Amino acid sequence: MDAQKNGDHARQDEARALEETLLRHSMRTMRRLAQELMAFDLTGTQYMTMAIIKRRGSCTMSELAEAMMHVSPTMTGIVSRLVGGGLLKRERDRTDRRVLRVSLTGQGEKLLEAVERHRHERFLEIFDRLPPGDRAEMLRLMKLYAQAADAGANDF
Repeated sequence: MDAQKNGDHARQDEARALEETLLRHSMRTMRRLAQELMAFDLTGTQYMTMAIIKRRGSCTMSELAEAMMHVSPTMTGIVSRLVGGGLLKRERDRTDRRVLRVSLTGQGEKLLEAVERHRHERFLEIFDRLPPGDRAEMLRLMKLYAQAADAGANDF
């Protein structure tokens, strides 16, 4: 029984350490992203909005709000600012004229490419500090963690 308790305590300690490490890393990454985006005159929310639209090609406001986990009025303000800055455009859906779709403009695509290129260069600087074997192991473990997390995505 004591061995089982010790094993459970060790498991709990490992889980806490991993959880804390992931949380600290996420916060550090978000802080670094916010600082990097300032050079492009974007907020994190604006960047994520543009990245989602790029991935989908175009989307409705409700699709965008769901993907961003925001309510539609909040997304309307974010999109309006990006439209005003010439980075996004609103267009009527071709098959249902009642539906408004949002997509990147050419200027938005260029800015997003520049941001992503800059982010990738910064990531490579960190990545190159790791030994090659550790890089491969880290990728394998992160994929494994993501699969485990995705399997229980409806748990919350």
